[in-house]
Amino acid sequence: MSQKIYAVCELLYYMMSLNFLWICYTLAGGFFLGIIPATIAVYECIRKRLLQKDESPAGPLFRKCYRQNRQKNSVVSLVAFVLTGLLLISYLLMKEAVIENILFEFAIRANLWLLFLLFLVFFPVHAYFSLNRFKMLLQPLVFIFICPLQTFASVMIIGVIGSIYFLYPLLGICLGVGLPAYCIGYLFFKKFTKMKGVYF
Repeated sequence: MSQKIYAVCELLYYMMSLNFLWICYTLAGGFFLGIIPATIAVYECIRKRLLQKDESPAGPLFRKCYRQNRQKNSVVSLVAFVLTGLLLISYLLMKEAVIENILFEFAIRANLWLLFLLFLVFFPVHAYFSLNRFKMLLQPLVFIFICPLQTFASVMIIGVIGSIYFLYPLLGICLGVGLPAYCIGYLFFKKFTKMKGVYF
C-alpha cells in the first residue's frame, strides 16, 4: 500500500515538474514561438517515461527536446498562430454580423473544431514519430480519423480536467498541462505501440 502511495506521489511530482518546465520554457521562448516546442517536449518526456521506463529527472531531457524542437518547429508555430488568429477573427466577425450566414457559420465552427482536434493529436504524434515537414501536419490530421476513440477520449479528458481545475484552481496551477498531457499521451502512445507491428 505504501509503495502505491509513493508511486502516485512521485507521478504527481513528475507532472508538476513538467508543468513548471513547460511554463518556464514557453515564456522564455516568447510564448508564440515557445509554446509548441515546449508542449512537444512535455510529450517526449512522457513517452520516454511510459514506453522506455525512463524515470530520470525531467529537466535535462526536457531541455534537450525543447532545443531540438524549437528551431525545427518555428515555422509551424507561426503558421499555427496565424491560422488560429484568422479563424478567431472570422468567428468574432460572424458573431457581430447583422445578417446570419448559416454556411459561413458552419464552416468557421467546423474549422475551429478541426483545429482543436488537430492540436490535441499533433503533440503525441509528433513526440512518437519522426516527421518531415510535409507530414508534420498531415499525419496528425490522419490520426484524428485513424484513432477516433483516443481522439474522443482526449476531448473528454480536457473537459473533465478543465472542470476540475475550474473548481480547484490550485490544482490547475500545480499540475497544469502535466496531468492532461500524461493522460492523453498514455492513450495515444499505447495505441501507437499496438499499431506499430501491424501498420507501420
